[in-house]
Amino acid sequence: MTRLVREGGKPLIQVARGLGISRSALYKWLREQDADQAKPVVQDTKEVQALKKKLRRTEEELEILKKAVAFFAQQGGKER
Repeated sequence: MTRLVREGGKPLIQVARGLGISRSALYKWLREQDADQAKPVVQDTKEVQALKKKLRRTEEELEILKKAVAFFAQQGGKER
């Protein structure tokens, strides 16, 4: 039903009358559909933030490991 409003290009009131329902009921369904479609975006945003945080930490760990390798490479050359 909501597709008739969104894709049909007809006014909400005309679609509601054609279906024999009140325009407020159809409007409510449209709002609920919009709310349902918005929820995954919030979840995705939280997941993206968590992944970015994990990536920053992993990059920091990589930099520490690179410095450790360089340090031990220099130490190994001095002892020989």
